[in-house]
Amino acid sequence: MEEREQYEENEGKLAAAGRVVKSILVIFVFVLAGLLAFRFWLNSYYPKEMRNLIPTEPLRAAYAAGELRVQTQEIRVLYENPNEGLFFADHMLFSEETGSLQVTVRWNKSTLNKLAERYPETFNPEAESPFTYRLFAGHDRGSEEIISGEGAVIRGESYFPVATEQDSFALYCYERIAFEGVELAGVPWVRIEIYRRGEPLPEGIITVYENHEEYSVFEEYEVKESELS
Repeated sequence: MEEREQYEENEGKLAAAGRVVKSILVIFVFVLAGLLAFRFWLNSYYPKEMRNLIPTEPLRAAYAAGELRVQTQEIRVLYENPNEGLFFADHMLFSEETGSLQVTVRWNKSTLNKLAERYPETFNPEAESPFTYRLFAGHDRGSEEIISGEGAVIRGESYFPVATEQDSFALYCYERIAFEGVELAGVPWVRIEIYRRGEPLPEGIITVYENHEEYSVFEEYEVKESELS
């Protein structure tokens, strides 16, 4: 009798231990799924201010006159390099009436450490604004010429920021960049170039606009009064 009672007691302990292990495994799976879901969400997350318009004077004037029309177009390739992915760009907005083009550049905070290791003498990861930007619209009648990485000469027009806004969340830093006087008529592509501050060559280049009938289609963007107030 004692042996049977001991056996049943051991069986009960094993069953209880099994339930504990099973519960731990279930919790682990849910936590892992939650972390993965959060990571996927974070990968596409941009703070509200980094998706909205920066209220430049031309945009304000056009809005006040009831003449402001803003469009958006999905960026086909969001990153500058598939092997590293140091920089991403998204939420491009364009107003033909004012020539205003805005886009947000995002980088992982680890990017600053990578660049500091790569350029220890020239890059300061603690700088308030470690990067500068140029928008380059490539087309045949452009007034400027640049040399591509392959040595080919590309003609086009350069534009420089008139305003920027910064933000950060979790792993990422964001910079919303506004350009003025941009013309897209007859322009096959436009790219944003990211420079380490003070350096002549870009660290990253992302095409933010492509004139292609199949995968580059503008959609209307609903301007909110709060964006331009």
